[in-house]
Amino acid sequence: MTFLPNENAVGTVCFMTFNRGHILLKTIKKLLPRLNHNWPVLVVNNGSTRYTQEYSEIEKIAASCENLNYYRHKKNILFDGNLRSLFELVPTQFFMVVSDEDEPVFDELDGFNSFLHKNRDIGGIRTSIAPMPGSNIDYSQAHIFKDEVFEKGSIEGITRFGFAGAYISGQIYNARLLNKFNIPQRLKKNINANLSYPHLYLHVLAAANTRTMTVSSVMCLQGKDQIVRPEEFSDYFGPFSYGSRIDQFVALRNALIEAFKDIQQKNSDGGFNANGFYKTYIGLCSKYCYLVLRAQGRMYQNQMINLDSLSRSFTVFSLAAAEGMPFFDRVKAELATAVTQITEHLLKEMSQIEKVHPPMSFSDFSTKSGNYDVLGKIKK
Repeated sequence: MTFLPNENAVGTVCFMTFNRGHILLKTIKKLLPRLNHNWPVLVVNNGSTRYTQEYSEIEKIAASCENLNYYRHKKNILFDGNLRSLFELVPTQFFMVVSDEDEPVFDELDGFNSFLHKNRDIGGIRTSIAPMPGSNIDYSQAHIFKDEVFEKGSIEGITRFGFAGAYISGQIYNARLLNKFNIPQRLKKNINANLSYPHLYLHVLAAANTRTMTVSSVMCLQGKDQIVRPEEFSDYFGPFSYGSRIDQFVALRNALIEAFKDIQQKNSDGGFNANGFYKTYIGLCSKYCYLVLRAQGRMYQNQMINLDSLSRSFTVFSLAAAEGMPFFDRVKAELATAVTQITEHLLKEMSQIEKVHPPMSFSDFSTKSGNYDVLGKIKK
């Protein structure tokens, strides 16, 4: 199916949706008066089997609305498949991903058009996201970034664009440019490793091969999170277990290696930038230290896992995961010191939190639960 946008359109707003038609229908109806030809909307239904009536209504609205398009996959191709499909479906050079309950800010996007027309060599853009007025958010992903442009292959681009957060709403991709470097296709090849955060794989490789940026303008508003399984935020045996975090860490380490091989191919001397690799690797360690000790730390404590011992274990593992890299022996001590300092800082933060909210004892282990932030921020 081909969508033909207005010739002035530089971007498309894409709603990736699965079994949440009741939420998306409300969003679409709310947005209808604001739709314009500068940023047409594309709804991509990932083979939903629930709320089919609501999706049918969205499709009918799209049939009579010039700036709203609808596409349904024949079957569920999972989040990563739906994301990759956007790189083939969108007719414009850029597209923004928005979740069902979130909203694009069209006034800000319209004001960004001129910049995008003049900067078509930027592969990815993290826009700022703010809570929607009256949304009563419990797990806010809202964040205001700085206005920064990162040169391709830069340490700053990989760490401050590639690793920043995990929430995809508000993310803008340059479909044509990333397709040029076969980045979505490479994700398909490496999907078994990147099922948890396929978009972070895209971001790391985008930062290695293209200019990237963050912007302070709020171009997306976050609605109330729809937590399908709240127990994921309190039950150890889920996507945020230490084992799962380690799997994610190794996947992103592999993405880093791939990124620096890309950078090496573009270097005139053909040498591997070991200094740059280890600096970004410390950034990755920092992100996962935060996730392990702060984001999920209390959940691990409630499973009677000692965080001090866990921090030392992660430090040793982070060294083991880099041992096969060039010049490792030269940086081993510095790398160990850096990760140790990060974990010590986070453990001090945790000790302050425990004074106010002590960890559960075994006696009340099965009767209490908590809510945990799943986003880590890289510490500078």
